[in-house]
Amino acid sequence: MVKRNINSSFSILKALWLGLNWTNPKQTRSGASWIDEVNKNEYVNKRNSKYRRHRRIKNKMAKKVEGSIDMNRKIEIIAEIGINHNGNLKIAEELIVQASAAGADVAKFQLYDPRKLLKPADFIAQDWESILCSQLSFDETKKLKEICDGYSIEFLASAFDVERLQWLENLNVKRYKIASRSVYDEEIAKFIAGTYKDVLVSYGMIEYDEDPLIFEYCGHRSVERLYCVPQYPALLESIRFNRDMFNYEYHGFSDHTIGITAAMTAIVLGAEIVEKHFTYDKQASGPDHCCSIEFEELRRLCKFRDEFLRIGAVDKK
Repeated sequence: MVKRNINSSFSILKALWLGLNWTNPKQTRSGASWIDEVNKNEYVNKRNSKYRRHRRIKNKMAKKVEGSIDMNRKIEIIAEIGINHNGNLKIAEELIVQASAAGADVAKFQLYDPRKLLKPADFIAQDWESILCSQLSFDETKKLKEICDGYSIEFLASAFDVERLQWLENLNVKRYKIASRSVYDEEIAKFIAGTYKDVLVSYGMIEYDEDPLIFEYCGHRSVERLYCVPQYPALLESIRFNRDMFNYEYHGFSDHTIGITAAMTAIVLGAEIVEKHFTYDKQASGPDHCCSIEFEELRRLCKFRDEFLRIGAVDKK
């Protein structure tokens, strides 16, 4: 009788142990389930291509870094000048010069017709006037590309219509950037896919169960995803980082917070790309200056990146 009770207790403990150590076959290499926030039964029933595509992306990234932070990776800093030049090419040139001097890899701009893309009612009068002044022509865009080439910093731009995408193609840009508001724009996706160039995509306005349309036309070839919280400025409390997000889901971070704390944290967590709005004066007129950094902060961010990579270099020895 005692022996039977002991065996029975052992069986119960064994069952409990197996239950506690059960591993979901859908788990990633880090042990964190990819579908933590999705009902398991719902996942089983949703075998559509978009869910499978998300899983393939994450598995591919997991293989690249083997479940840990790559201390020897390349880390790009993008100085997002955007429309912070307020239509003044001398200011735009000075920002390019400063971005290069600070150590940034890329100077980025925005190309669009504000009257077609935006609504005046969404902005205060002063900001709307600044937006209208910031519209660039093809000749001005060409000039900025030439200035970037002269200072050995990559020229990059988000274009919000096919006409301006063609400008960029005529200027032979290295790659394209799809802004959050354009992720479901079919014309933009088709055009960029047809160039066979690398693509950066901000995920600020993406739906959980949807992919940007660019994946429909070029799969996962050369498409890099940037985590983004679409607030101007974004609060630090709204930046929901986790330790695995840059290993399995995102390549980088498009930062709208004030300061450089979030950007530096992204680097430590494994981001390969950090995009940060850049300005000559945070108090200047315009909607993006408030969440931008100035030269000294950009220099400190690039210095942090460089010193972080030196730690990785020591790890090689």
